Amino acid sequence: VDDLIEKNIQISNKVMKHASFLFISQAQKVGTQKLHGLVSFDKGKKPEPCSTQGGLPYLTIDYLMGNSESTNSSTGIECPSDDVLMVMDGASSGKVFTGFHGYVGSTLAKLVTDIPSSLVYLFLYNHQKNMMENTTGSAIPHADKGYIGELEIPVIQDQKVISVFSNDLKVIQNLRESNLRLAKIKKALLDKYF
Repeated sequence: VDDLIEKNIQISNKVMKHASFLFISQAQKVGTQKLHGLVSFDKGKKPEPCSTQGGLPYLTIDYLMGNSESTNSSTGIECPSDDVLMVMDGASSGKVFTGFHGYVGSTLAKLVTDIPSSLVYLFLYNHQKNMMENTTGSAIPHADKGYIGELEIPVIQDQKVISVFSNDLKVIQNLRESNLRLAKIKKALLDKYF
């Protein structure tokens, strides 16, 4: 089980490198446009807990990073799995995620845009370090929407390329979900034999 989890991580990293390389190479061939006016932030809310049989996962930073299991919520801002999430408050402000379906946590925001979400995610993923270094607030860091709005996203319109981006991100999502199932199997085996 450990070997399968490690193999999935290696494949996921290779797929992400491929998607990033393709994105960067395509970005050099087209013009750019500032994100300001193209993307808005739909901030998450505190959860309204419900049973594990109902509702959707409440998306927190710990859950998105694989450090905890999700609790379910019955209300909130729904995020389909292909939408982009950004951490808005705290030490991870500026970090981006995609591939999660659930209700947006209170320290996160769903990015609303007409640009294909795979393009937005890959663009912001490649600028993630700079966004995390350029935050506002002294005691608690906050993602700087002004800084993010000034970033210039490449205007990639080739639908075949966009389809490759979407497929790559879907492969990564499937590998992550496989690893979550494998982690549950590992825990069950450890509980049984040890």
